[in-house]
Amino acid sequence: MPSQVLIRMHCSGIYQWWSPGFDPAGENPVAEGTLLELRAALGAGRHQLCLLAPGDRVSTRLVPYISRERRHIAQALPYQLEDLLVGDIEDVHFAFGKGRESPQPQGEEDAVMPVAWCDRQWLGEILLSFAEHDLELCHVVPEPLCLPRGQGWGFHQDDSLLCHIGNGHGFAVQPELAADVFAMLYQEHGAPDELLISAPDREGLDLLKRALPVELQGLASEKLKTRWQVIAPQNANNGETVPGFELDLLQGEFGRRLPLAHWWKQWRGVAALLCVALLAWAANELMFIQQHHGEQARLQAQIEYTFRSVVPRGVLVDAEKQLRNRLVSLGGDTDYQGPVELLARIAPLVEQGDGILVRGLTYNMRQRELRLNCRAASFSGIEQLRGRFITAGLDAELVHSGADGDGQQARFRISWGQL
Repeated sequence: MPSQVLIRMHCSGIYQWWSPGFDPAGENPVAEGTLLELRAALGAGRHQLCLLAPGDRVSTRLVPYISRERRHIAQALPYQLEDLLVGDIEDVHFAFGKGRESPQPQGEEDAVMPVAWCDRQWLGEILLSFAEHDLELCHVVPEPLCLPRGQGWGFHQDDSLLCHIGNGHGFAVQPELAADVFAMLYQEHGAPDELLISAPDREGLDLLKRALPVELQGLASEKLKTRWQVIAPQNANNGETVPGFELDLLQGEFGRRLPLAHWWKQWRGVAALLCVALLAWAANELMFIQQHHGEQARLQAQIEYTFRSVVPRGVLVDAEKQLRNRLVSLGGDTDYQGPVELLARIAPLVEQGDGILVRGLTYNMRQRELRLNCRAASFSGIEQLRGRFITAGLDAELVHSGADGDGQQARFRISWGQL
C-alpha cells in the first residue's frame, strides 16, 4: 500500500513533510527542504503526496443551496460567492465537497455544501513545480480543515492562527486578529459544544486563551503541541481518505489525470524492444512477399512461354483452360489415357497368374485397345486371367484360344472400361 506523505508550504521554496514513519512527538518529527530534497528523500517507493494548502491562500465556506438544483450547483455557486471574491471569477478555481441536509434550512435552501476556492494561477504554478521534480500530488486540501475540532471549534496558533469552526469552514489569520475573530464567531454562532485550542509553547497558549471571550474561556481544552503534532495524527490513517480530505482542490481542470508520462518512463524500454521485434517481423514478411512475387513472376513466364509454343498469337487469359479447349477443337481428348497407363494396369494382373507367359503385345491407337498374346498351363488359367482383368475394371475380350502342346494359348483384346 502506498504510504501517505503530508506536505506543508513552510516558506518560499521550502517545504515540510511528514509521513506515518515519523514520530510526531520525537525530536525531528518532520523533514524540511526543497522539492529536490523531497524527491531524494522519497526514493523509488510508492507514495500518496498530500499538500496542505495554507489558509491564507485558500478560502472555504459552507454554502446553502436548494437540493433539487444540485445538478447545476457547480455553475451556480461560484456566482453566489462572487461578493466574497477578490478579483475576477474567471481567475478563481472552485472545489466542491459532499452536499448534505442543512441543520437549519432557510426557505427553499434545504442543503449545504462545503466549497473551497483559490487563485487559479497560483494552484497551477504549484502543481507545475511538483511535476517538474517528478512529484505527483494526490490531494491538495485546505490546511485549516485538517485541524481537529471535536464537536465544535478548533484553533491552533504559531506563526498564524489556524481556525476550523465547522465541516467545510476554516481559515487562517494573523495572530494579532485572534481576539476580533473570537468575538465575531461568538456573536454570530454563540458558544460551541467543544473548544480545542493549541500552541507550541505556554506563552502562545496563554495569549490564545486570553484572546477568547470570557464566556468561552471555561470551555477551552488546552494542548501544548506543534502544528504537525496536532494535524499529523488526525490524517495518518494508513493512507486512507480522512475527513479533512473531503474538500480536495484537485477537481475540474486540476483533476488528476492518468499518469501517462510516468507509465512511459517505466515501459519505454519494453516498448523499444517491441518496436524492434515488430520491425524485424515486418522486414521478414516483406522479404517473403518479394520472394513469392519473384517466384510467381517466373512461373507466369514459363506458363506464357509454353502457351506461346502452342498458340503463337492471341490473348492469354487462362492458359490451362485455353489449351484444353484447343485440344478438344483439334479432336483430342483432355482425359486421354495411353498405352503406358493401360500396360501399367495389366502387368501386375498378369504376374499374379502361375505359368502365364506373354508372347506378344500390340496397341491400336485409334481404338485404344491392347492386344495380348499369352500362353497358360491350362484353359482355367486363361479364364482366371480374364476374370482379374474384368475385376480391375478393364474390358477384356477373349478373341481366340487353342491348345499349344501341353498348354493353352489365348489372344485378348483389352481396353479401358468403366473405372
